[in-house]
Amino acid sequence: MQTEPDFCPFCGTQGRLDEIESSILEYDSDFWLIYHWVCQVCGEQFDKVELSDYQEITLEDDEDSL
Repeated sequence: MQTEPDFCPFCGTQGRLDEIESSILEYDSDFWLIYHWVCQVCGEQFDKVELSDYQEITLEDDEDSL
């Protein structure tokens, strides 16, 4: 489900992004998956947010453990 951003939204650099630890926020039985990225060039941090349900998160965790 998760894909790396194509470029930094601040400086436009492509391919020089590092993912830092992701977060999960539960709100009204929905899960917000928050992926955090930092640009190696300009040092700015930005986020990608996806709305998911519990079943999708559970399936991803099961696949990761295989």
